[in-house]
Amino acid sequence: MHSQYIYEPLSYDHEYCQPIRLIRILPGVSDEPILCELFKTYLTTSEGRQKRESVEGTLQETPENLEYDALSYAWGDAQDRVAIHVNGKTLLVTQNLWSFLRHQRDTFAPTDNSDRTFWIDAICIDQMNLVERSKQVAFIADIYKEAKLVLAWLGEEDNASRMAFDFLLCPDTYDSSVLEYVEDALFDTFDGGYWDRLWIVQELHHARRIIVRCGPRELDWKLIRPRAHPGPLARITEIEDYRESRNPQHQSKWDEHSQALAVLETYGIKGCTDPRDSVFGLRSLTYDLMSVIPDYSMSAADVYTAAARAIISSSGSILLLEKTNKRKISGTEPPRIGPRTDDLPSWVPDWKVCEYGSLSWLLGRNDLNAGHNVLKLFPHDNPRVLVLGGIIVDTVLRATAPYNHPYCESWNWRKIARQLHCWLPDCNIGFIQDCLFNPAPLRAGRVKRLDIGRLLDHYFQLIGYQGTFCKNDIDLPYSHELEGNIVLTTKTGYAGIAFGEPKMDDILFVAYGSRYPFIIRRSEAAEESYKLIGCAYIQGLMNGESIELKAAGKAKERTIFLV
Repeated sequence: MHSQYIYEPLSYDHEYCQPIRLIRILPGVSDEPILCELFKTYLTTSEGRQKRESVEGTLQETPENLEYDALSYAWGDAQDRVAIHVNGKTLLVTQNLWSFLRHQRDTFAPTDNSDRTFWIDAICIDQMNLVERSKQVAFIADIYKEAKLVLAWLGEEDNASRMAFDFLLCPDTYDSSVLEYVEDALFDTFDGGYWDRLWIVQELHHARRIIVRCGPRELDWKLIRPRAHPGPLARITEIEDYRESRNPQHQSKWDEHSQALAVLETYGIKGCTDPRDSVFGLRSLTYDLMSVIPDYSMSAADVYTAAARAIISSSGSILLLEKTNKRKISGTEPPRIGPRTDDLPSWVPDWKVCEYGSLSWLLGRNDLNAGHNVLKLFPHDNPRVLVLGGIIVDTVLRATAPYNHPYCESWNWRKIARQLHCWLPDCNIGFIQDCLFNPAPLRAGRVKRLDIGRLLDHYFQLIGYQGTFCKNDIDLPYSHELEGNIVLTTKTGYAGIAFGEPKMDDILFVAYGSRYPFIIRRSEAAEESYKLIGCAYIQGLMNGESIELKAAGKAKERTIFLV
């Protein structure tokens, strides 16, 4: 009986290196336990090299990095664990990791001429030590950057993965009669599971070389990449596009200050056991998030707040306030609206849930400028409080419930019409049905489009709004783009579309530097403190008109505290 393995603490006393552990899998036969040797060493990072080069006459030597491979994998069921022996002691690992270790020892090690060394997070980091875990995660990107290669472990093979790997190795051996089965196999192998993990985004992005392994088979990433395209290999395409976009030789869609926002919005919903890793697992991909130092003693709400503050500080923009409508639980069908992360300030987006609807259908452009002036931010001792300058324009008089799209066949337009009638009950259902039309030329199976401009103008006329809300024809290919939208009017006669669930007497506030007006609600936390309900498109307030209202004495300038 082996006693439980107890980690020895790492020493962080080297000025230019970071301490890590590496593991060697010892030889054995298939029916024997997995035996490993775990040892401590130092990793010289690129930052460490730069520091050393900048100090003339340094007396401290920088050790050469040992060659190692870094494992990228999904932990799997944390309750399904198997014992391995590490330095003569027992350590429990998940079944999926045990499968990798077994295949490495029994299948691949006998053919290797070198003694391969690995970095594997579940073994090389003391996961129960929150201080060590925080420090190691802070430079985990460097671990993958410095690895000789990153080995992407998909798990045990099955018939689908066997066919997928065979096809990618020798595509010319498959004729057209079986391509449908090949496509299914590619989907089963390269979509979902491992590919849903959040951590793989940075693990594969930073890799010098990638080998994809499934059971006893492996493929070089270079063989897969040329065949990657939208479809069964879309996840490969997504990762490769991001790797390419970060290449300095190419213009990147991530180059603007919205980079961190785009990274979190795109990848934050991917799978990770700990919600804090939605930030910690992506911070190395964008400079704006590097100031958020991993600390697993923080709550998820505090981590998300720190990320939000870092983005606002770096970008000089409050664009992320438009993202607080993120409420949809990823992967549920129909999408389920879930609660926000506990204790999250109203102005901080929840990166573990998907965006819920959009206002972009209104104009289809990003040049809105409701706040007009330069952003006015004020410091506050509490990082959970965001202090903004702006103009209070009006209060809400009337608001519908959020639109709840019926998840049905796209051609079931009668059901969609009934749901639109529930959203806008003042409108006659016959008129709503008339606003649903097939695009010309009419063909069987074409999805009906919604003339939302006509529908909204009709609704506002019915409730007494004076003016035309949609000056241009707007039609939507899918009414689910309205998901979460509410229709509102204000006490002085403004009309618009908003997110959240505004109530009568909620306040219409235009923050300086914002694209959209915001709906805010008084909070009992403190005087002049408010909850952010959502952003809004308000006809007549989208191009700095609030500044003119203030100058005319028709609106008040105010500093508000968002909590």
